[in-house]
Amino acid sequence: MAKILGTQTDISPIAEEPGLRPGRRALGLRAKLAVLALLAVASVGVYLGVSPSRTTDAQRISYLESIVKCPNCISVSTKDANSASAFALRTFITQMVHQGASNSQIIDQLVATYGPSVLLVPPGSNGGRALAGAGIVLVLGIPLGGLLYYRRRARRPAPEPEDSPSSSAGGEPLGASPKREASEGPGRIRSALGSASLAQKLVGTAGVLLILSGGGLLAYGALSKPSTALSPGEIATRLSAAEQLAAVGSDTQALQLFSSVLAADPRQPEALAWNGWLLRQAGRKDNSKALLAAGIAQMRQSVTIEPAYLYGRLFYGISLYQDSHDAKGAVEQFRAYLALSPPKSLTNQVKPTIDAAFAAAKLPAPL
Repeated sequence: MAKILGTQTDISPIAEEPGLRPGRRALGLRAKLAVLALLAVASVGVYLGVSPSRTTDAQRISYLESIVKCPNCISVSTKDANSASAFALRTFITQMVHQGASNSQIIDQLVATYGPSVLLVPPGSNGGRALAGAGIVLVLGIPLGGLLYYRRRARRPAPEPEDSPSSSAGGEPLGASPKREASEGPGRIRSALGSASLAQKLVGTAGVLLILSGGGLLAYGALSKPSTALSPGEIATRLSAAEQLAAVGSDTQALQLFSSVLAADPRQPEALAWNGWLLRQAGRKDNSKALLAAGIAQMRQSVTIEPAYLYGRLFYGISLYQDSHDAKGAVEQFRAYLALSPPKSLTNQVKPTIDAAFAAAKLPAPL
């Protein structure tokens, strides 16, 4: 009896070692996997939440341009067409996206103007939702799947030791079991840990890859953000060139330059006035309410930002009279325009429109 008690006393330190307790080991594995899952989800969440919206906006703009047909073309997208109407639509799409409009809102406006035939591809067919769903499944499924695997593994009953007192045969004295436990125990422990470690490494590697992917995408988005900064001199040069192009009817090239200025400074009053005027012209030509509304909004913004810019006053006044049929509003803009001492040659060109607006408002002509 003393020998048996001594044997139990000798074995007890081995039994209480953390490596021999499967419950404690499983608890540690579950904790590690839970942390790994949280890190993986957090890394991708951080990328989706704080990555530059410019990248996502560019993808949306490219997609919308590829499914919207050029108004005066046959089965050609606005992305591939070179006409002024196509570029006006591209400008409209870009500005609506940057203003926060959703794809469906932009498409609805275009369909309301041109009809369903303006779409080359049905909306929502680019598989974006499916790809997003697959990404979520991968991000959440791999770590959680590993966690469930280890939880199931931890619940399995521990195997009965072959040399326990209940299974010992009478031919072998119990006193010999400590040596056998000491020699075979570490082997069984290493086997169990080795098996768990292999599966853990697989899940851990997948989780680490997800974390690195999230960080990498975040870094790529930050580094690949297109630079739109322009110096004051560059802005002045582009505005001058764009106004000259617009004066000779090169609306597409003018819109490109005005749009580049607005990308650098969305509140640049000259670019707003001219870009809005060209969008308004394209909207009237194609009978597009969406382009017309976008152009009027930019001209109104130009007047609000810089009341002393004479082209902003002139363009907005003409639009109020001809598009909105607001003679009183037009008269207010024309009076502000005339107060800025505009060139006589320009005033002579627009005199018939100004006189008509004053007459519609039942006021004497100012000229």
